[in-house]
Amino acid sequence: MAYSYDGWHFQRGPREPFVANADPGRIGAGCILPCSLVATESEIRLYCCASAQEHAVFGEESPQRSAILMHRLRPDGFVCLEAASGQGRLKTRALLVQGDGLSFNVQAPGGQFLVGVSDADGKPIPGYGLEDCSPCSTDSTAWVPRWKDGARFDSLKGRAVQLELQLSGGRLYAVSGDFQMLSAKEGMRYMRFGTPPRPQRLGALMGFRFSLSQAGWRDRSGAKQAVPTGPNRSHGPLCQDRPRPARPPLRHLSGEQP
Repeated sequence: MAYSYDGWHFQRGPREPFVANADPGRIGAGCILPCSLVATESEIRLYCCASAQEHAVFGEESPQRSAILMHRLRPDGFVCLEAASGQGRLKTRALLVQGDGLSFNVQAPGGQFLVGVSDADGKPIPGYGLEDCSPCSTDSTAWVPRWKDGARFDSLKGRAVQLELQLSGGRLYAVSGDFQMLSAKEGMRYMRFGTPPRPQRLGALMGFRFSLSQAGWRDRSGAKQAVPTGPNRSHGPLCQDRPRPARPPLRHLSGEQP
């Protein structure tokens, strides 16, 4: 698995197989080749061509056995943030609330997940603190946070805010919502002059400005660093505005030199 904060620079974990070979003697022990990905509302299906033997192994004593295998994955389940032990906490960069939608793809049946909301300067908004949030201790792909005294996310429409997330004993896969991520310049212009941000290009990934707790976050492969969550309704830039790298010059593939 490889991941990127900006779509240009990619990082890899310890290179553990995402789809591993099966046990010896079973179909998939020799070869397993992912060939098709199908996303539904409830799951992601990965279809693979697989065989019990390796390539070019034929003979009556070892008949070639092959099949098409299907692996299932939860929506946005390729990467996650995990508080393996203790407590993990992160805070997003500023985002502009544009509607009432805010949900989380979270897995915390034996732990606890809390959501708080701060203003663009990081000061907690009264009624939206972590202590005001009704904790999530379940496994859900679309958990909606609730706060005491009936505080709702849509009441913050038009404000630039930050989300503060706290998780213990669980995994966070994705954040979805009716909001737009703001760069530092866009946040300053919106707060001072009310200048709305530019509509952001489709396909851009969303990222977090995160801080490691004593336990720290770990991705699924065990690397101790934050990784981006899956696609969501907010298509924003990442936590750092990085310049695009210069593309290498084209080279002629014929015998002549350019």
